[in-house]
Amino acid sequence: MMKLFIPISLALILASCGTHAPMSEMVMFSQKKVEDKTYNSVAGFGISYQQTFPLDIEKAEPGAEFYPESYRTINIHPIFMAKSDTVSNVAFSLALGNNQGVDFTTQLLGNNYLTVGVNTDVSFQAILQRRLIYNNTTGAAAGIYYNSLNLNYTAPCSEDCYRGMFAYDLYQTQVAGIRFFIFHHSDEKVRTALRFDAKAGYAFKSKSPIIQAGISWTVF
Repeated sequence: MMKLFIPISLALILASCGTHAPMSEMVMFSQKKVEDKTYNSVAGFGISYQQTFPLDIEKAEPGAEFYPESYRTINIHPIFMAKSDTVSNVAFSLALGNNQGVDFTTQLLGNNYLTVGVNTDVSFQAILQRRLIYNNTTGAAAGIYYNSLNLNYTAPCSEDCYRGMFAYDLYQTQVAGIRFFIFHHSDEKVRTALRFDAKAGYAFKSKSPIIQAGISWTVF
């Protein structure tokens, strides 16, 4: 069984592409009130699942077979936050799983924030967003985003051709659009939160719409 488990696990890890959930953006909601006292979170932990829904992307690569695994990412995230009299809200987090990466969020002005992330497959994301609401249990933010997105695929192959387990090509496309996320957390000093995020964009290479959505659980 182990002889089968190891290569299959590696295939799932290496076949996964796309961007991860940028958990550092939770710094937008780092402040918390417990029994009339105000605190700021300095660290957190999250588990995320992200799914990409490419629409008509095969138009750009006729006959290509895309790996379903490259449409989704599953990661765990240690999160580190900082806030003081001299430092604005800043945070970074790691994505550890089937598409490793790192992301960074910083406060720009007022409730406006910039988030930047990169993955080991050289996928890239930048999000300019605004915190819309936060009432100490529910929060939401919305903005615009840009992705350099990579997906795995195999080109058409004749009967006498052989492709090994890791033989695939990278399909890269630039994507821009709008993004929204909302979450709800427990009213405690150590908060557990369930959040949902979604992106609706336009893939320039295939000239088609693309949707990305995800769900995550966070402690912060």
